[in-house]
Amino acid sequence: MLLGQTKKPNEASRSQSFRVSTVRFNMPINRFAALAIGCLLAISGSQPAHAAVGFPDPLPLSPLESRMLADPVAGQFQQFTLIEAALVASGVDRADDLERYRQRYIEWRDQARQISEHEQSPGRRSEALFEFMHGEILTGGYDPRATELMRVFDDGTFNCASATVMFTALATDCGLIVHAVERPRHAMCAMVIDGQRIDVETTCPNWFQLTAAMRREAELAAIAHSRGIGRPTDPREIRPTELVAVIYYNRGVDLLRENRFAEAVSVNLRALALDAENETAHGNLLASINNWALAQCAHGDYRAATDLLAQGLDIAPDHEPFHANRRHVYRTWIQFLATAGRQLDALAVLAAARQSEPDSPVWSYWAVRLSR
Repeated sequence: MLLGQTKKPNEASRSQSFRVSTVRFNMPINRFAALAIGCLLAISGSQPAHAAVGFPDPLPLSPLESRMLADPVAGQFQQFTLIEAALVASGVDRADDLERYRQRYIEWRDQARQISEHEQSPGRRSEALFEFMHGEILTGGYDPRATELMRVFDDGTFNCASATVMFTALATDCGLIVHAVERPRHAMCAMVIDGQRIDVETTCPNWFQLTAAMRREAELAAIAHSRGIGRPTDPREIRPTELVAVIYYNRGVDLLRENRFAEAVSVNLRALALDAENETAHGNLLASINNWALAQCAHGDYRAATDLLAQGLDIAPDHEPFHANRRHVYRTWIQFLATAGRQLDALAVLAAARQSEPDSPVWSYWAVRLSR
């Protein structure tokens, strides 16, 4: 999609705008009881995440969020529980609100402990805990956009991210061995029961009642479906801080879809602060910067657009959409100034464009045009 004037045949490639691709996979209700998987969202074109930390956060941190982001050591929170950290990442920024949610979780945790204590084996404790979660907590139904953990507390709605946070916290607090797992655009859990690893789709209320064959079919379908829209990545077990990062970057996808670019950039930066190797968050960050710059260009704020793309290139110097869109913004800016009769201003912008990309033939074309 081109923003601005139509290009001449010998000019640079078109501007590139990233779109959000939504993955939702629902099994037939009569087979798998509305198993909803693949709810995490991603932007294609991700790169290794380690370089992203240098981009300035456009929004201020609340005191609570500053404390939470500074809390982790080696993937573990020190002063915050998983539930507390996930609530802060979801947008809770007042200590009294956090305490209210914390007390509600303690009630659920105590009920879960009483239920699990009546079961003899880890397998039965896991199943009873899972049934309690879906019967008493996740009562509002699956919503692919219910990432924020407050949704679980306020109306019982959930997606794979919030359900995985809740089950991981409850199972850990009940003495079970559980690990959060990030699949391509999806979150789930893995448990160790009697020495065996068992995957748990936290969005499926009757997961423990499915046969092994039904579980395999559901997982294979989810993996195949998610791989169909982007470069596949292997599932990985993630630590508490990395699970909270999933909350952040999931929010970022929704914000990007709503064209709330500064907020999308901010939450993806915070995801990377907790999980520097998260390629999905890095890809989402690049898409947010890219589309923010294009929106600024479309609104005529060319300086802001070029500044954003320059900052993006600082963290991802080989990201071709940034190069292509910087050419697009400069060209649109020059054409706007030339059309307005501001020849000297147009020449000054052309000089800046040539300095940013000296070998581009686009600038020779514009030098000829402006000299007429």
